Amino acid sequence: LGLPSTVQQLCAKAGGVMMYAREVLRQLEDDPSLDLEALPAGLAELYMDRYRRTFGGGAAGLQAFRTCTAPMLGVLVAAREALPVAMVRKAAQEVAGEGVDAAMLQRHLEFVQRMCVGSLVAVGQMQFSHKSFADWLVDEAGAAGEYRVAVEDGERRLASACWRAVPRDGGGEGK
Repeated sequence: LGLPSTVQQLCAKAGGVMMYAREVLRQLEDDPSLDLEALPAGLAELYMDRYRRTFGGGAAGLQAFRTCTAPMLGVLVAAREALPVAMVRKAAQEVAGEGVDAAMLQRHLEFVQRMCVGSLVAVGQMQFSHKSFADWLVDEAGAAGEYRVAVEDGERRLASACWRAVPRDGGGEGK
């Protein structure tokens, strides 16, 4: 596809929804051979398509999502402002345990960072780039399917992380 035809197809698929266009552009960066004709019609379906391609449909991919990615997404959903990357990473480390593969955890972190404001990621902070993504993740009607994130889990993990970060007796980090 040439640039004019790609732009024309993207505009037609997006139907004026800029978040859709932005997500497709991200996917094209990852996979320049992406079939624009096969893209789903709506933003929620586009998010689901990305998750299926990233994590696969098998049990191992879903388990990796639940262990590494879901805890990170959960604290970001619960947060009212940007969080330090280290705090988001720690949420997954606590779920995965001490034996988690550092390279796998980094891949999942980088995946989550792509859903965040780029200028914040560049300075070590994370916050979703758009509310529609958080809404899709927590939709009780099940739009995210097996990739749904429980707000309550994110709130508990965020509260725990904040509790640990509060200095205690003698000024050291909380235990």
